[in-house]
Amino acid sequence: MAKPTLKSNDYTKDPTSFTLETDDSYFIRETVAYVKGTPATHAEAVTVIVWFHGFYVNNRTTLFNDLPGKEVKLLANLKSCPIKELIFIAPFMGYVKPAEFVLDKDKQKIPVRNKKGEIIPDRFQMWNPGSTQYRDVEAKLGKEADNYLAKVLEGLANFLDSQGQALKTSDGKGASAFTIKNLIVACHSGGGVAMRAFVSGLGNNNTAALKGSWCFDCLYENPKFWFNQATNAAPFYVYYWGTAVNAQNLLGLMGHPNQAQFSQPGDALHVIDNSTKDHYRTASEGFAERLANVKLP
Repeated sequence: MAKPTLKSNDYTKDPTSFTLETDDSYFIRETVAYVKGTPATHAEAVTVIVWFHGFYVNNRTTLFNDLPGKEVKLLANLKSCPIKELIFIAPFMGYVKPAEFVLDKDKQKIPVRNKKGEIIPDRFQMWNPGSTQYRDVEAKLGKEADNYLAKVLEGLANFLDSQGQALKTSDGKGASAFTIKNLIVACHSGGGVAMRAFVSGLGNNNTAALKGSWCFDCLYENPKFWFNQATNAAPFYVYYWGTAVNAQNLLGLMGHPNQAQFSQPGDALHVIDNSTKDHYRTASEGFAERLANVKLP
């Protein structure tokens, strides 16, 4: 039986900067990946970034090929960042389309009512059509966080081996698998719930390797989880634009209720105000900033 392997269409162009992808169910989710440097030569201590995308990503290839007007610039940011060696992994969560009006049997918009049953003027019910996978995948990846990482890294190792790059430790000895030394999780838009589930599902080794959790305009739920885990935890950064209410709630929990942002070196919690930008710039510029400033041993 063939070993499960990620696939690359651009490895031959540059073996130190190439993308991969798979739709093989063995890997739990359709996945895209990017490899920078030569992690196969120090397999016992690799840096891994896991990215959870937002609703409006129509297929896995869109993650590295932005839709017009929705530029997150993942690949460009990874290629230009000062981290010389990394493995980037992004599971495809499913596609939720932009909101549409809910229509009645006569194809008329259905008004929104208040608690008394009275119609609220100029307000109509909305819904997000599309893949129901998104919410299901959040829970699935949360339960299988370690397993997902292991399978994708196994697929990468098999691919590299097929290209003559067998895994080795930093001192040149053979290695049987990648070991994560530095783990970063990041998310944009609807990916916030998935990132929280994933962090919750990590085992002891990967939790110890976690160096940061980065949230780009996707603090859509109560921020108490991130506040409660802040003691002795990896730094949590939230850059907000449309999610100001929950960002303000987190600032209140941090003891800074009247501030638009708060970020101090060495702290576990950081809130950055992006209200002068937009939803996608919050991700594209925020991710670049974090990549440029992350501290890795």
